[in-house]
Amino acid sequence: VAPTLTMEADDSPKTFGLTRLRLLDTEALRAGPPVRMRVFAEDSRTRVPRVDLRPYLESPAHVIIIGDEPRTFAHVHGQIPTAAAASGGHNHAQGPGPITAQFGPEIFFDYQFPSTGLYKIWVQTVDWNNQLMTASYVVVAQ
Repeated sequence: VAPTLTMEADDSPKTFGLTRLRLLDTEALRAGPPVRMRVFAEDSRTRVPRVDLRPYLESPAHVIIIGDEPRTFAHVHGQIPTAAAASGGHNHAQGPGPITAQFGPEIFFDYQFPSTGLYKIWVQTVDWNNQLMTASYVVVAQ
């Protein structure tokens, strides 16, 4: 018997020292079609957008998604908006080679929720001080 995962919706901002990460676009998530969600980084004191994030393992972010149904697991990579535009909007990686420059304040990722229910999302990125930030959220797909 597989263990059950108990979750409650939580898309509240997560703070890591001087950086706050907010998960956006969670109000009307639908199971079935692909959806785009954004993570917005801001100064935790002033709310000024952070443009000094750094890549983590050669990607703007690593995202893990686990559903409340058994065997629902995904690992996707976050992208920065300018990189998506440069690739013609075809959802490719950030171009040739690893991303090395600072970026921000937005990172986005696409995911297709296979069914309705709760999904735990972990987003990992690195701040200006090379601190790994792991923000966890729970969203509802309808």
